[in-house]
Amino acid sequence: GTFVFADNQTAESGSLPVHGVAVQLDGVTIARTDENGNFTAQMQSGTYNLTLHYAFGFDRIITVSVGDSAVDCGSIPIIGCDFNRDGAINTEDDKLFRIIMFARIGHESYVEYADMNHDGVINTADYAILKACTGIDAASYQYSEITIN
Repeated sequence: GTFVFADNQTAESGSLPVHGVAVQLDGVTIARTDENGNFTAQMQSGTYNLTLHYAFGFDRIITVSVGDSAVDCGSIPIIGCDFNRDGAINTEDDKLFRIIMFARIGHESYVEYADMNHDGVINTADYAILKACTGIDAASYQYSEITIN
């Protein structure tokens, strides 16, 4: 499967890969996404609820049914941009983003997690994702259900 940054508050779509998402089963990390947002996991036949945990986003739970052959989870959007990790995407995240805006790889203020399109500079393309998700709170946010067979 591939995890991507949601490009809206419904988390129904997205295209930019998320690096470092932990795929967890019963609290144990069984896989982690690579720089392209991809992951693979070896699992026995059965149905599992997997938690997708991104340090700067909102956890998402997906249900995966595994049989005798490989399962392709496709592209799964997750909410990112909670840069201060307070459980809300709001003006505080916006303030933090503006401090590091235009930082490039190699600069002391560059942080990889804010360079969501992975182009080496924190810029307006990254800011557009933050703005699209501003105003949501993890305590009340509900992802739509995803079941993968």
